[in-house]
Amino acid sequence: MEARVVVRSQTVRAAVRRLREMGFAVCKPDPREKKPTYRGWSTRSLEQDDFTERDQVGIIGGALSDGNRPGHSLVEVDLDATDAVRLADEYLPATGMSEGRAGKPRSHRYYLVPNDSVPNWAVSQAEQASAAALEQKGHPGPFKKAFDLRADGARAIDFIGTGGQVVCPPATWVSRDGKVREPREWGGGEPGEPAIVAFLDLWRAVCELASACGASIPDVLPRPRATASRAPTDLTTRAAKWLAKPEGAVSGQRGHNKLMWVARALVWGFDLGPEESLRLLADQFNPRCQPPWSMSELRHKVEDADRIPFNKPRGWLRDQERPPATGRKAPEHMTGNRFQSTPPVRANLETKGEAVPAGNSPPPVALASRALADVVSGEVRWIWPGFVPAGMLTILDGDPADGKSTITIDIGARFSCGRAMPSCLEPTTGPGAVLFLAAEDSAEYTLKPRADAAGADLNLFRVSECVRIGEHERPIRLPDDMQALEREILAFKVGLVIIDPFLGFLSQAIDSHKDQSIREVLHELKLVAGRTGCAVLALRHLSKGGAGGNALYRGIGSIGITAAARSALAVGAHPTEDGARVLASAKLNIGPPPKSLVYRIENHFGQPIINWCGPCDLTARDLGAVAVRERGGAAVDAVAFLRDRLASGGKPQAEVVAEATALGIKERTLERAKKNLKVKSAQNRGFWMWELPDVTPERQTAEQGSGRQLPD
Repeated sequence: MEARVVVRSQTVRAAVRRLREMGFAVCKPDPREKKPTYRGWSTRSLEQDDFTERDQVGIIGGALSDGNRPGHSLVEVDLDATDAVRLADEYLPATGMSEGRAGKPRSHRYYLVPNDSVPNWAVSQAEQASAAALEQKGHPGPFKKAFDLRADGARAIDFIGTGGQVVCPPATWVSRDGKVREPREWGGGEPGEPAIVAFLDLWRAVCELASACGASIPDVLPRPRATASRAPTDLTTRAAKWLAKPEGAVSGQRGHNKLMWVARALVWGFDLGPEESLRLLADQFNPRCQPPWSMSELRHKVEDADRIPFNKPRGWLRDQERPPATGRKAPEHMTGNRFQSTPPVRANLETKGEAVPAGNSPPPVALASRALADVVSGEVRWIWPGFVPAGMLTILDGDPADGKSTITIDIGARFSCGRAMPSCLEPTTGPGAVLFLAAEDSAEYTLKPRADAAGADLNLFRVSECVRIGEHERPIRLPDDMQALEREILAFKVGLVIIDPFLGFLSQAIDSHKDQSIREVLHELKLVAGRTGCAVLALRHLSKGGAGGNALYRGIGSIGITAAARSALAVGAHPTEDGARVLASAKLNIGPPPKSLVYRIENHFGQPIINWCGPCDLTARDLGAVAVRERGGAAVDAVAFLRDRLASGGKPQAEVVAEATALGIKERTLERAKKNLKVKSAQNRGFWMWELPDVTPERQTAEQGSGRQLPD
């Protein structure tokens, strides 16, 4: 249905003023064309006095709209096709700035991309607009591209950077016959903060959405020249063996995603080329799909897989070490069986700013560096000054009896009502929404009664125990459900997320004792916190053996959990006051450590509440020393240290001894702990390495029964 756009009265100038305050350039589109027709519109922003209440408002994309963040550019994703609107949440990153109308809700989505993440092939070539952006902002900004449906050529998606614009509220869409009128409305009632996303992450997500909608992908990515019309026979044989492993794509069960992933493995992973990949897909994979795809659909998928950027170098499966010929099963990392139905969305730093060279060699890897003079300094915002920073990750460690959950409910209650935090004379933030991810406590029997007793605004205190997929529910899994978490934060303007306990929400594929595994989850969680400005407070239980006087080693799991947090807190028993406990800062990267606070857990009409008793001079190390004495002294401390440091694999002996000495563990005590744990010593390239022995379940049960310490 053809349509025109009119403007709602008495709001235009206010809308322009608000957008300009947010750092966005605006223009005046022609009501009949839905785009500006005056000269030079893409080279400068208009101001409030340039508009009347009968004018439309358009937001200019690209570098002129940096959202008050120097070095960023606005990208507007305009969803035209019905399928694009319907599938957008599944493919696109969440953002706090979106708008649309009733017939196409949230059809305009806004993102900021760092200019230094835009590769050379994606820089805008719009002559006037890019020149103006370069002069005013120091960068031309990203290009604009269109995605059209293959079936009829109709527009599906517009990716709008420098040189483009979109009409925004307070416009009203009106059908040509005048019978249908739908006002454009901002999500949440007003323009929010656009998400900051690396360019390649956003471009790849839009391309995959377009492919799922049946739209063609613009051929913009530099690709190596084909070296042969047909792949070598042995390579085709290897690809065919790999192709026998993934299950067929099923319609209605993310079949588009699975087919794309398989096509990408053939085209990029084995570097077979489109024709050979199409033949293998049609002959060996398509018969297992339900229903089978048509040849034209398969061809389109192969072409898309060849054009959409990927986070692995071309030929990554081709260049993997060949499986051993001994008949034994190869290690998993050599089989190439890394099939996932949902590909991850990460920045492809390997192709950033570089044209992919001809031939089969992977592109060069370049460090993304910048001068500190070009970095815009940021000011730390606090939910609780000195303890819980906004937009960052905080870890709270303690035993179950020390009231960690009760403390977080008290903090959340204060934030929801805008009350002053403990030790603060006046409120520093709030009121704001709180989201409590609960893996252990019941909302009905525990969380609501305790939050009510703590004086929370229950309308702003939300709780989530699962994710809902259609009519089904399952537990929350991180990092799998990170996008769902971010959408929830943006939808309800959450300012504080509490995760209780953090390890209870990890996916089964994540090993909490291995640095590389756990840091991947924490990195994604920190990005969500940074993009949304939301504080994340994650709770963690202490290990049974403890980790001695150093609070950084006491929590369950890898030391990488504490390392990733900007603030680490610890709770424990007061060494001299019966019934009193202490909250102390174990680590703070963004300011001086605060004074520790004494608190007591009291009964309030049957519910526990926190009574804050004031500051004290005890430190987190003091709390750890108390715990060590209660558990048996320095020997247990040393055992726990060794178990933690060697949990992710062997370490050089000199490095382990040096760390233990820095923590106050004597070398003789460390040697006894090494003997107790049966740590193995072996030379590797001239260095002595320490590693934990392999422990079978039967032996672990037997030795634990004898009272000896073993690795978890």
